[in-house]
Amino acid sequence: MPGQIHALCDDVREQLAEAINQQITNNGWTQAEAAVRLGVKQPRISHLVNGQTERFTVDALLNMATLAGLQVEVRVKH
Repeated sequence: MPGQIHALCDDVREQLAEAINQQITNNGWTQAEAAVRLGVKQPRISHLVNGQTERFTVDALLNMATLAGLQVEVRVKH
């Protein structure tokens, strides 16, 4: 079970990072501008852009996604 949870968190982080990166690209933001808008320092944006998702918590990425203007939905299946 712990392995499944870890894999799920990895997947969620990757999906959020991809969506945030796309939003940065779509808006034409520089890394410095994205950092200001997303409430982080520029090196964090560099980590994000370079796919270093393991450096982020799901909470941090959810916050960044919201600040980027993204709407995040969670779906739970039975």
